[in-house]
Amino acid sequence: MKNASLAGEKWFSYTDETGDGNISNPENFALVNENGSTAPPCITGNDILCAIKAKPLIGDTEHPDMNTVISSIYTRIE
Repeated sequence: MKNASLAGEKWFSYTDETGDGNISNPENFALVNENGSTAPPCITGNDILCAIKAKPLIGDTEHPDMNTVISSIYTRIE
């Protein structure tokens, strides 16, 4: 099911918490607000990844399951 909505998806902002610049590493994303219900403020553009919408990891709801990403927001570099 391409682009199908997944139950329980949340918004996670890209933080590069590990410093490795790897956008496939779930540790580089953080749940937006306390419940991930809304997308973070991102300046629309095509330069860098700002946020993704995905289901949380099982047992670690603060980070996304990268296999369940259904949406991405890219932002401009100022």
